[in-house]
Amino acid sequence: MTLAQLREKLKADRTKLSDLRGKAAAEGATPEDRAAYKAGVKACQDTLDLIKDAEEEERIDAQTSKAADAPAGGGEGDTRRPYAAPKKSVKDEQKALLPVAARAKAAILNKRAAESGSGEFISPVDLLKNEGYGEALKELDSKAREQRHKAGISSTVSSGVLLPEPVADEIIPILYPAATFLQGNPRRVQLIGGTYRQARGVGSATAAYVGEGAKKPVGAPTFDDINMRSHKLAGIVYMTNEAAKWTIGRLEEYVRSDLRRVLGLKMDSAMYFGTGSGATPTGIFAQPGITTLDGSGTGLFANNRAPTVGELDRAASRMMLSLTGANIVRSETWRWVMGYRLMQYLADLRDGNGNAIYPGVDDPVNPRWKGIRILVSNQFAENGGVNTDEGNLGLVDFSHVLFAEEEGMTMKTSTEATIDDAGTLVLLWQQNMSAILCEMQHDVTIDQPKAVALLTNVRAGSPSTVAG
Repeated sequence: MTLAQLREKLKADRTKLSDLRGKAAAEGATPEDRAAYKAGVKACQDTLDLIKDAEEEERIDAQTSKAADAPAGGGEGDTRRPYAAPKKSVKDEQKALLPVAARAKAAILNKRAAESGSGEFISPVDLLKNEGYGEALKELDSKAREQRHKAGISSTVSSGVLLPEPVADEIIPILYPAATFLQGNPRRVQLIGGTYRQARGVGSATAAYVGEGAKKPVGAPTFDDINMRSHKLAGIVYMTNEAAKWTIGRLEEYVRSDLRRVLGLKMDSAMYFGTGSGATPTGIFAQPGITTLDGSGTGLFANNRAPTVGELDRAASRMMLSLTGANIVRSETWRWVMGYRLMQYLADLRDGNGNAIYPGVDDPVNPRWKGIRILVSNQFAENGGVNTDEGNLGLVDFSHVLFAEEEGMTMKTSTEATIDDAGTLVLLWQQNMSAILCEMQHDVTIDQPKAVALLTNVRAGSPSTVAG
């Protein structure tokens, strides 16, 4: 049999094997069913061995048919013969987007092949093999087949090897460095069919010590519910088609870095300050019932552009006590959330001897204020309010923050689309560019409103000359 015939035979045997495995794994399977499955596995393995031998013969033939001074690698006709590539190791953070990068590079190369009429088309799987990711392909193929099995889709396809689709559990860690909201470690729950509902008590039950024969207290707790629904966050990564010259590994790194920037920062903004209007979720600082303190005027600070240590201590204490007074027990899940300007102001405060008042604030690894971990985000605007220099300070117990997400994600590659990017048209074909679209769906809420406190109109450290 020829190599092509052997490969066709393997595809047919693989189709039969899928059916045999279903029978062998079914409840009530007979010894004959299991024996038939084992025989099917052996048949596939035997064909694989024959394919390996045929491929080796083909390589030998190719070398013996060349002139002695012919260059190594390459080939003639429409058969692509890649240069040998050393085996590549793949880090965990690369696995989610490696197939995406391979699809993007294949799309660019195949577009060029179509335009030139060369007919040298290549699949993302072959690209990964050619660049030394053969071992990683085994793990990727296994993951892809598991995804298709869960979705009730047959895993037998013409390519023989599948590439998985990214899922939220893989993308979320990639966004961590840019999204302080995720660094707060909110409680993650699953959206089912785009929704998540849960009862929530808003009025207290009653408890009391009672004597023998006395009436037990009867409470009248009140309830509402947590009702979360999916909000779609979409981001687009652009690249010039010169990216085809990059290795898949370098392209993956570029895609990962750009997704982290475009999705992570937008997620931070929405999860904290989303208004709930249109397609935007309602962020935790816009939820009803949270504690809000006003930092404008002279109620908290005599000069809110340069608050004293005593004033800052009292404001922080009021925020902390607003949580503990609502029976939110202080724990390691508490986080200050602030902008860079306020953080720098706290770090720069000195006593009469030049010592830092709050020495833990500028710790590069674990910054803390009042013993509570700090999350600093550039999504905390410092140009708001009537004075155009106002920001916010938040205190959040993230154990009461619910982050609901869909399991699946959508990632598409295009070399032809016309994209309206905030009013600017990007013509991919005309501008020799490609784009990767990523869409993920999630929502946020809090199960106890008093687990969040917000100080508004923060002007500490502002260089403005406007008083009050």
